[in-house]
Amino acid sequence: MKSEKHIFEKLPYKYMSEVFQDEILIYELNQTIFAISGFCPHFGGPLELKDDKIHCYWHDWDFDLRKHNCLNKKVNLSIRQYKIKRISSNEVLIENAN
Repeated sequence: MKSEKHIFEKLPYKYMSEVFQDEILIYELNQTIFAISGFCPHFGGPLELKDDKIHCYWHDWDFDLRKHNCLNKKVNLSIRQYKIKRISSNEVLIENAN
Protein backbone atom coordinates (compact mmCIF):
# COMPACT_ATOMS: atom_id res chain seq x y z
CA MET A 1 0.00 0.00 0.00
CA LYS A 2 1.34 3.42 -0.93
CA SER A 3 1.43 6.12 1.72
CA GLU A 4 3.17 9.38 2.50
CA LYS A 5 3.41 11.85 5.35
CA HIS A 6 2.93 15.49 4.53
CA ILE A 7 3.32 18.70 6.54
CA PHE A 8 1.17 21.73 5.68
CA GLU A 9 1.06 25.31 6.91
CA LYS A 10 -2.70 25.90 6.79
CA LEU A 11 -5.81 24.43 5.20
CA PRO A 12 -6.91 24.23 2.47
CA TYR A 13 -3.59 23.07 1.07
CA LYS A 14 -2.55 21.72 -2.36
CA TYR A 15 0.65 19.96 -3.33
CA MET A 16 1.96 17.63 -6.03
CA SER A 17 2.53 14.11 -4.69
CA GLU A 18 5.36 12.13 -6.27
CA VAL A 19 4.17 8.98 -4.47
CA PHE A 20 0.64 9.11 -5.94
CA GLN A 21 1.51 10.99 -9.15
CA ASP A 22 -1.40 13.33 -8.41
CA GLU A 23 -2.07 16.78 -7.09
CA ILE A 24 -3.54 16.41 -3.59
CA LEU A 25 -6.02 18.90 -2.11
CA ILE A 26 -6.31 18.71 1.69
CA TYR A 27 -9.13 20.55 3.45
CA GLU A 28 -11.17 20.41 6.64
CA LEU A 29 -14.95 20.49 7.01
CA ASN A 30 -16.64 20.45 10.43
CA GLN A 31 -13.49 19.05 12.10
CA THR A 32 -13.15 16.25 9.51
CA ILE A 33 -10.08 16.32 7.28
CA PHE A 34 -10.24 15.24 3.62
CA ALA A 35 -7.64 14.50 0.95
CA ILE A 36 -8.77 14.38 -2.68
CA SER A 37 -7.27 14.65 -6.14
CA GLY A 38 -6.78 18.26 -7.20
CA PHE A 39 -7.91 17.36 -10.74
CA CYS A 40 -11.47 17.17 -12.04
CA PRO A 41 -12.51 13.62 -13.03
CA HIS A 42 -14.29 15.02 -16.12
CA PHE A 43 -11.37 16.47 -18.07
CA GLY A 44 -8.51 16.96 -15.60
CA GLY A 45 -9.08 20.64 -14.89
CA PRO A 46 -7.90 22.17 -11.60
CA LEU A 47 -10.23 21.93 -8.61
CA GLU A 48 -10.73 24.63 -6.00
CA LEU A 49 -12.89 25.18 -2.93
CA LYS A 50 -15.55 27.74 -3.75
CA ASP A 51 -18.93 28.66 -2.22
CA ASP A 52 -19.22 25.55 -0.01
CA LYS A 53 -18.37 23.13 -2.83
CA ILE A 54 -15.47 21.90 -4.89
CA HIS A 55 -15.43 23.65 -8.25
CA CYS A 56 -13.78 23.09 -11.64
CA TYR A 57 -13.90 26.31 -13.63
CA TRP A 58 -12.95 24.68 -16.96
CA HIS A 59 -16.50 23.41 -17.56
CA ASP A 60 -18.30 24.75 -14.45
CA TRP A 61 -18.58 21.42 -12.64
CA ASP A 62 -19.39 21.40 -8.90
CA PHE A 63 -18.77 18.58 -6.42
CA ASP A 64 -20.01 17.89 -2.89
CA LEU A 65 -17.50 18.66 -0.10
CA ARG A 66 -18.23 15.40 1.78
CA LYS A 67 -19.22 12.79 -0.82
CA HIS A 68 -17.20 14.28 -3.71
CA ASN A 69 -19.93 13.47 -6.25
CA CYS A 70 -20.96 15.86 -9.03
CA LEU A 71 -23.77 18.24 -8.03
CA ASN A 72 -24.70 20.15 -11.17
CA LYS A 73 -24.38 17.68 -14.07
CA LYS A 74 -26.38 14.52 -14.71
CA VAL A 75 -23.39 12.18 -14.53
CA ASN A 76 -22.07 9.60 -12.11
CA LEU A 77 -18.55 10.98 -11.59
CA SER A 78 -16.76 11.50 -8.28
CA ILE A 79 -13.42 12.99 -7.32
CA ARG A 80 -10.67 10.53 -6.34
CA GLN A 81 -10.44 10.32 -2.55
CA TYR A 82 -7.45 9.38 -0.41
CA LYS A 83 -7.48 7.92 3.08
CA ILE A 84 -6.08 10.49 5.48
CA LYS A 85 -5.08 10.42 9.14
CA ARG A 86 -4.05 13.44 11.14
CA ILE A 87 -0.73 12.90 12.92
CA SER A 88 -0.49 16.37 14.46
CA SER A 89 -2.07 19.78 13.94
CA ASN A 90 -0.11 20.29 10.71
CA GLU A 91 0.94 16.77 9.62
CA VAL A 92 -1.08 14.01 7.94
CA LEU A 93 -0.60 10.48 6.63
CA ILE A 94 -2.16 9.93 3.21
CA GLU A 95 -2.80 6.43 1.85
CA ASN A 96 -4.03 4.86 -1.41
CA ALA A 97 -7.09 6.28 -3.12
CA ASN A 98 -10.48 4.68 -2.50
